[in-house]
Amino acid sequence: MNIVAAYAWMAGPGTAHSAAAKAGVLALTRTLAVEWARHGIRVNAVAPGPVHTEGTDRQLWTDGRVTRAVAGSVPLGRFGTAEEIAESVAFLAGPRAAYITGQVLTVDGGQWLGTGLLPLLRSEPSTAPPSEPPADRPSE
Repeated sequence: MNIVAAYAWMAGPGTAHSAAAKAGVLALTRTLAVEWARHGIRVNAVAPGPVHTEGTDRQLWTDGRVTRAVAGSVPLGRFGTAEEIAESVAFLAGPRAAYITGQVLTVDGGQWLGTGLLPLLRSEPSTAPPSEPPADRPSE
């Protein structure tokens, strides 16, 4: 079982080194799944989203504004727990996932699905048509 981060398949400032490494782990997961399948060995990965742990609370979630913004980027509206990640790993490693190999299970409360759009989607659309086009666009 491998643990990766969502930036293995998405971009973010300051993550080039880690994103490249995580993308490599994804390729390794898929390659080993094919190579080892004939021996009955399954290889999968879990990609956790934001999770509260002692370490992340001490290093990442120290600014309340950032913490609230991150939680707001998750469609389920909250951080995950270490227990939820562990349960996902246990599922993939267990007999109920016996026919699953080479896959990545994203456990992020839907954060990856709503990346960048969730705040816009949560805002109420205006019912009145705009009276003038934005200044940076010519009128039609």
